[in-house]
Order: sequence, then C-alpha cells, then structure tokens
Amino acid sequence: MVAGRPQIYTQEFIEKEADALLEWVQVESNMYLSKFAFDRGYSTKRLEEFPHANVKFSGALDLAKDFLNYKVRERLNSATYNERMALRDITNFDYLLKRSERGDMEFASKLKQKEIAAQAETLDKLAQKAKDGDLSQK
Repeated sequence: MVAGRPQIYTQEFIEKEADALLEWVQVESNMYLSKFAFDRGYSTKRLEEFPHANVKFSGALDLAKDFLNYKVRERLNSATYNERMALRDITNFDYLLKRSERGDMEFASKLKQKEIAAQAETLDKLAQKAKDGDLSQK
C-alpha cells in the first residue's frame, strides 16, 4: 500500500466499478467516460487513479477506451455521425487517452524516484556504518 492520504475507495468498490464500466460502454448511446464518472458520483480524476490502484479496473478502462474509439470511428464511417462531432469526440478521446498515458508515466516515475530514494538511504546508512567502523566482517 502506498503511504499518503487514506484510501477512500476499497478494492472491492473499484472492481465493481470495472464491471459497471464494461456494462456501461456496451450501451450504444454511451460515448463519454466523463458521463460514466458523473453518473457514478465521482470525478473523472478517479478514472485516472483507479487503474493505478486496481489491475482489473486498468484492464476494463483499456477495453472501454478501445471500444469507445471503435464506436466513434464506426459512426463516422457509416455516415451516421456528423464529421465535426466525430472530430471533436476523437480529439476529446485522444486527450483523455494522452492524459491517462501521461498519468501512467508520472506514476511510474514517482515509483522509480521512491525506489532510488530508498536505495540512496540504504547506501547512506552503509556509508555511515563504514565511517563509524560498525560494519561486521563476515
């Protein structure tokens, strides 16, 4: 578990949201992840946080994004979708996808920074022990 603020959403809750997302995305009229979050009672920011907290939700979100992308392009190709609307939706979708990818990179970077800090702390302790002559010979 990551230190910091207390966990608001349990793993069980997030997994239920993953199932709900997969059901929601299959409804033809559902096109916007922000609408899903709003309908579920939380910020779209949670859609960026949940994948880091739960593998099941991460997979569900990836599938939902792929399916939404497919729905937009299918509507555009079938001429049942206004081209300007489609371009706007694709732009919004791409923005969310890129924002999510940026979030993934930032998350990985923070984990790496913590790992490096922990290694540096260990090395500092060893260096201090060596300086104090406290290292035991084995």
